[in-house]
Amino acid sequence: MNLYKVKILSLLENKYIGVPIIMLLDCLFTILNKYPILYSDSSTYLSSGFELETPFDRPIVYGILLRIFSLNGISLLLVPICQALIFTYVLYQVLTLFFSGSRIFLRLLLFSFLQTFTCGFNWSINQLLPDLFSAIGFLSLICLLFKDSKPRSECPLFLLFFISTSSHISNLLIYTVVFVLILIGRRKFLPDLNMRFFKIKSFILVFLILLSYLIMMSAISKSKDVFYAGSLSQKGILQTILKEKCPEHHFRLCSFKDSIPESFAYFVWNPRSPLYILGGWKENREELKKINALTFTSSRYFILQLKASFSFFLKQLIMLDICEGNGCFDESTVLIKRIQK
Repeated sequence: MNLYKVKILSLLENKYIGVPIIMLLDCLFTILNKYPILYSDSSTYLSSGFELETPFDRPIVYGILLRIFSLNGISLLLVPICQALIFTYVLYQVLTLFFSGSRIFLRLLLFSFLQTFTCGFNWSINQLLPDLFSAIGFLSLICLLFKDSKPRSECPLFLLFFISTSSHISNLLIYTVVFVLILIGRRKFLPDLNMRFFKIKSFILVFLILLSYLIMMSAISKSKDVFYAGSLSQKGILQTILKEKCPEHHFRLCSFKDSIPESFAYFVWNPRSPLYILGGWKENREELKKINALTFTSSRYFILQLKASFSFFLKQLIMLDICEGNGCFDESTVLIKRIQK
C-alpha cells in the first residue's frame, strides 16, 4: 500500500502530470459552463481591446490582454486557460518563497484544489474581467520584495505586477499602500535580505507604479469624481452634504437631495439616477468635484467618511457575492454582438 502511495505522489509531483490537473481545476467553471463566465462589463473590455479605444471609466490594458489571450479573437475559451497559467506561475513563486525542498508541485496541486472548492477566487479566473489580477499583482509584489534574488531573474513577476497595476484603477492605490508599508517595516520583516537587490527592485517597482499612473491618467481623470460621489452616496454622506449645504451652495443635485438612495450602483449606473437626468458624467464632473472636496475641507464630513469607510471595509471582509452581476446574455445584447463580431 505504501508503495502505491509513493508512486501516486511521485506522479503528482511530475510537472507534466501535475500542471494539467491544476489547469483542469482552475478552469473548472469554464468547463461546466462550456464557455468563460460573462459579466456585463466584459463588453466594455472587449470593445476597448479590439477597437483600441480607452473607455471613459477604466483603463485599456485588460482589453488588450483579452485580444492577446484569445489570439486576436480566435476563441475566448483561451482566456481562462491563459489566466489559469498566469496564476499557477505566481502561486508557484509564492510556494517556493515559503517552502523549500521537494514536493513543490504537490503543494501547488493541494493549494489549487483548496482554492477551487473552498473560496471564490476560481470564479475570477474563469471570468472575462480583470479582477483576478488584483491577487496576481499583490502576490507578485510580495514575491519581488521578499525573495532574495537578482532583479533580472524576476522579469516575469515585474511584468505581471505592471499588468496588474495598470489593469484596474483600485489596484494602483492598493499596491502603493502595501509597497509603502513594506518599505517602512523592511528592517523588521526583511532583516536577512540583500539590501542592494531590494533597493534595485524597489526602484523598478516605483517606476512601474508611476508608469501605470501615466497610462491610467485619462481613465482616472474622467471617472474619479463620479466614482467618489457614488461611494459617498452608498455611505449616505452625499445625501447629508446636500441637505446641509444646499441652502448656501445651490448645487444642481439639490433638487434630488431627498430621493437619492444609498446605492453606488444606482447613482453611477442607473439611467434614472440624478447623474444622468442632469446630463451625465461630463456635465456633472465640476459640481461633483466641489461636493467631493467638502469631505476633505470639512472635519465633520472627513470623520464621517473615515467611519463609514472602516465600517464598509469590515463588511467587505465577510461579504461573498460570487455570481453577482453574472447571467445569461442572449444574442440581442451588446456583449454577445461584440463576441460574435
